[in-house]
Amino acid sequence: MWRSKLCSGDHACYHIIPGLLSHYMSELPLEKLTVKVAELQTDLHFITSVLRRSPHLNLLHIAGVRLPSGSSLSQLLTTLSESNHCLKSLTLEDMKLSDCLPEILNLLRDCKLEELRCNDCRLLEKWSDKEESLQQLMAALKTVPSLHTLGLAQNRLAKNVCVLAELFTGSSPSSVKRLDISSNFIQPAELLEFTQRLRTHPPPHRLTLDLRKNPGDRDPDTWNAALKGLHPFCVPLVEGWKSTDTMVDHISNM
Repeated sequence: MWRSKLCSGDHACYHIIPGLLSHYMSELPLEKLTVKVAELQTDLHFITSVLRRSPHLNLLHIAGVRLPSGSSLSQLLTTLSESNHCLKSLTLEDMKLSDCLPEILNLLRDCKLEELRCNDCRLLEKWSDKEESLQQLMAALKTVPSLHTLGLAQNRLAKNVCVLAELFTGSSPSSVKRLDISSNFIQPAELLEFTQRLRTHPPPHRLTLDLRKNPGDRDPDTWNAALKGLHPFCVPLVEGWKSTDTMVDHISNM
């Protein structure tokens, strides 16, 4: 059985099970919804049914959704686009969204999001042209003027992190003030290139940049040079990191 915690506008919270949904004929009075899946496979139809009946949602956090091999989470994103226009904060975590780029772009075309986090969503895994696909995503994000927080932690951005600088290019740069790119296996030289691109087109607002759990110790001089270059327009969040403590970054770049 998977569990979800539902919170209404008066902060009352309760757990819901699939049979409970049949008691509601139309709308659920939810403004906040957290779904944390505990099973190996998820009843996606039930989740989308709850979302369709919750037009007043302004905060949604979904984590751990697992589908059978060959299935896609595209219907989840389509449902959000069609039924949840009031969303201000959306967190998608620990799920596979690499085949959902069209649906993500469609969601961003007409939304009021202030916070978007796609953490550990394997975004780049199936993109044949990772740079071009990221450019499409950055262009779509720039069209959301309300967006001030963007989280892309644990997506193996690595050398493609440089593309994120495009958030702040052009006549209508993004309003993002907090960017989380922690745990993305970003090498010092890659961060330095990202810094150089940001220097050419600095963010319009001082940017809080979460760089924690990236292998800066591979080349401390280059990493520190990149951080120094960021300081005029960013507040970098960093911490000590030992690449020898993990082999995940090596595997991710194989």
